[in-house]
Amino acid sequence: MMSDHSNLKSMMQGSSGSSFQVPIILSKISLLLMFVESAIGLFIPGAYTKDSAWGRAVFLGNDLINLFLFTPLLIIALILLKRGSDKGKVFWLGIQALVTYDYIYYPLAVAYNIYFLLYVTILGVSLYSFIFGINALDVSIYQKYIPGKHGRITASVLLLAFALVFVFLWIGRYISFLITGKLDMDGVSMISTFDLITLAVPLVLSATWLLKGEGRGYVLSIVMGLVCGFYSFILMAYTPYALKANLSDAWTMLPFWIFTAILGLTPAMILLMSKPQN
Repeated sequence: MMSDHSNLKSMMQGSSGSSFQVPIILSKISLLLMFVESAIGLFIPGAYTKDSAWGRAVFLGNDLINLFLFTPLLIIALILLKRGSDKGKVFWLGIQALVTYDYIYYPLAVAYNIYFLLYVTILGVSLYSFIFGINALDVSIYQKYIPGKHGRITASVLLLAFALVFVFLWIGRYISFLITGKLDMDGVSMISTFDLITLAVPLVLSATWLLKGEGRGYVLSIVMGLVCGFYSFILMAYTPYALKANLSDAWTMLPFWIFTAILGLTPAMILLMSKPQN
């Protein structure tokens, strides 16, 4: 059993001795495929012809941000990761988690089309890059980067506030459905499920661990802040495509998504800019 564990560790480290060799390879593959997929969505007609007008606006906004924001962010994150800095590793982990969350929706929400396996591949490669990456990370070393009481409390409160946003948004919609029997948006069950389980719960955990001064709290807080903050740009990018499609709710949530971008990115920046504590 010990021999098997050693072999697995050796395979993960590779000849370079870097435990991030496999995550880096997978991350580069997800980067390339994300570039291809988003370019197809934006520049090749017909990718979303089977989707509703709302769905087309959503995924064209996704592709726009994927190509012009998330792709550059992942390139920067990979450069920082390869340099080996502690905070660079966490920044990369957050961006890879962002790409993973982003592509959860493509194979599940886009109407079945010829690019289905491309969507699945991006999601799978990105997810395993993140899993191998977090497995390679020694979270205990990040305890020294946790800021003092004021910074720690500020970051934790903002993360908890974001978790409450999801709770009020989706539990509120559920209560409204119970009262009226009506739904006011498509895909509410899928989106609310992912947001409550994969975002709201980790936000609470990260804030709790951060308040306790644990290294895993520092790492997860940055990851969740980057995911929630940057993903808000996708929701903002929906607006111009919704306007073009003459959708009635085009402007409704734009100020809210600007607010959530600030709410998510602020704690991540507080932590990323913190100095090692003596």
